[in-house]
Amino acid sequence: MAYKQPCIHYKLRNFIDSEILPIEGSEIRCSDLKDKLHVVMRISKERFGMNLLYAHNTQQIYQDDDLIQKYTMVLVQRVPLQTRLPKTTHSEFENKSLKKPELSAYEPPSNWASMSEGERLSWLQKVETEKWSKRSKNVPRREPNGPPPVTYLCRKCNSPGHWIQDCPLKNFKKATGLMASELMPASREDPLVMITADGRFVKRICDVEVAKKEEERRARKRAAAAVCDRDIYHKIMKPL
Repeated sequence: MAYKQPCIHYKLRNFIDSEILPIEGSEIRCSDLKDKLHVVMRISKERFGMNLLYAHNTQQIYQDDDLIQKYTMVLVQRVPLQTRLPKTTHSEFENKSLKKPELSAYEPPSNWASMSEGERLSWLQKVETEKWSKRSKNVPRREPNGPPPVTYLCRKCNSPGHWIQDCPLKNFKKATGLMASELMPASREDPLVMITADGRFVKRICDVEVAKKEEERRARKRAAAAVCDRDIYHKIMKPL
């Protein structure tokens, strides 16, 4: 059914469907239509302004004094008001008196264009190494001074009397993630020795078996080599 009352068709620019706003008379002033649309569309006047565009030419805008005829389609464009503070960049707060560090030592050499890819990579690696060396030299080393407190316990051996940096067991491999059934007691001088969380010296049973098999293989190899050497000796020393 056709809409008999005079009205204005309106929609936002990115909307597909249009809405109807009833008006009185055959035309309405653009400024008055904006006031009505602010209320109907719930657009805050404190935050947004409004432009009314021609439906057939979105580059053309209705002026506030223009009269818009009834049944006209208008496009509504919201315009943010400039009530916010202007954006500031970090450069505006920079202290001009501060000088930037000299980077001349790390500028590309004059023969950069003629250098090969390998030479360029070597030069970059050398520069990064120098940078890292300078940074690491400036890092303070916090070494403990004096004896530890009486209540201090070393986390490696659970024993008092020394800092963890000076623990006599710091060079031993930890037996972490291994079940007790996989371990067997070992002496401190054993090459396969590891240390548990409670300070016991252990080694893996499978490592012992592997070492035993390896020793047997080496013994067989030495025995075979000895037999071969004996046969060669007899052949050489056999009288003609």
